[in-house]
Amino acid sequence: MENTNNKKKYIDGEIKGRIKVIHQENKGTSAASNAGTDIASGEYITFVDPDDYVHPDCYKTVYEFAKIDNIDIIGFDYNQFMNQYQKKL
Repeated sequence: MENTNNKKKYIDGEIKGRIKVIHQENKGTSAASNAGTDIASGEYITFVDPDDYVHPDCYKTVYEFAKIDNIDIIGFDYNQFMNQYQKKL
């Protein structure tokens, strides 16, 4: 049986205004980022590549620090995992 409540959440590619779907010809990463930036409406924007892992609490934590200290831009270090080894870059 299909849940009709879930259907109401989807309106023209949006889920309650938080997720927006953009369909465009493949023009590369920069064009995709620019298209997303053009329609963004939140306080902050983030870019995550398909091969990235983001801890489930990452954005909650970063948002709280950004609000406390009135921060405009935040950069991250990252760890690279190759097999069982980890290298901090």
